Amino acid sequence: GFYGAHQHAAGPADIDLYLFLGDYVYERSGSNVRRDPIDAVDLRSYRRKYALYRTDPGLRELHRLLPTAHVWDDHEVFNNYTNNDPPSAPAQRLAAYRAAFEWLPRMTFPRERHRIYKKLSFGTLADVFLLDERQYRTGRNDGLPRSILGGGQLGWLIEELRTSRAVWKIVANQVVVAARQEGEERQSGDSWDGYPEDRARLLGDIERLGIDNVVFLTGDAHVFMASLLATDFEALAADPNRTPAAVEYVGGSVTSPGPDFPEQEIRDRSPWVQQYRGAIHGYAQFDVRPDRLDMVYLDVPVFSAEPRATVFERFVQPVGANRVQRLSGPA
Repeated sequence: GFYGAHQHAAGPADIDLYLFLGDYVYERSGSNVRRDPIDAVDLRSYRRKYALYRTDPGLRELHRLLPTAHVWDDHEVFNNYTNNDPPSAPAQRLAAYRAAFEWLPRMTFPRERHRIYKKLSFGTLADVFLLDERQYRTGRNDGLPRSILGGGQLGWLIEELRTSRAVWKIVANQVVVAARQEGEERQSGDSWDGYPEDRARLLGDIERLGIDNVVFLTGDAHVFMASLLATDFEALAADPNRTPAAVEYVGGSVTSPGPDFPEQEIRDRSPWVQQYRGAIHGYAQFDVRPDRLDMVYLDVPVFSAEPRATVFERFVQPVGANRVQRLSGPA
C-alpha cells in the first residue's frame, strides 16, 4: 500500500520529533512495498533498498520537513537475525548498518562505530532514550546468558532513568515489553517475553527506585496496543491498587499486516492490556506536558494515495499515575 502515515505526519501537524521504531526497510523482496524486487544481502543491495523506499513522495516529504530519529530492528539486516539461528554473517551486518547510517544520518561514537543507543534530552520536560535491541542480544546458540540489551546497554538505561531530571522518561523501544498471550504464533522468543531476566531487572529497578513517568513507545508488533507494565503482571492484574512500573504504547504499523484478534479476547487473557487493535494501519501521535501525556492512535488507510487519518483511540496519562485513562472506549 501507500505510506499514508508518513505523508499525513508531514502535513500541518506541529510535530517536534518523528520516531522510527525499527523495520524502516524489509530486507527481502516483495515485503510490504509496492514493486520491490530487491533481496538485500550486501552493501550495494542494501543501498538500493533504501533508495527504493525513498522514492515514496510522502516519506521524502516527511524527512524534508521533520526532525527524525531511527532505531533499527531486525529487518534492516534480516528477519530475527540475532537469534543466531542461523547467525548473521559479519559482512552482511556491517553492510546493512553502513547503509542505515548513510540513509538515516546520526551522530557516531568514536569508539563504537555502530552504536545507536543514546539519550535525546528536551530540558526538564522529557528525556528520550533510543535503544538497540538487536546488536547486543545474546543467549541463543551462542552459549551465553540470554540478554536482549546486553549488560552495558541495560546498565546504561537504568542509570540514565535513575538520574534523569526530566518529568517524562520516554523509551524508544523496538519490541513489545508487556507479557503477551494472544496465541501460540505470537509466543516467540524475539520480544521481551524471551528475555524475562532483563525485563525483570529493568522493571524491578524502576519500581524499587520509584522512577515515575516511564513510557515505552514500541514498534514491531504491527498492532495498536496499550499496556501497563510491572515485574509481576499477574499481581498487577489482580490488584487494582498496585502502581504499575510503566506504561507501554505500541504504535501500530504503517503498511505491514498484523494479527487481528478480538480485543476482549486479548484483555481476558492479559488483563494488563488496556487496548488492542490489529486490523488497521497508521501511526501514533503523543504530546507531553508537565502535568500529563496525551496519546492518540490514527487510522490511515494504506490503499488510498490521499492520506485520510481518523483518530480511533485517545489516552491521557496524568503525571505520576503510571496509568492511562482511555477516553474513546473500545473500538
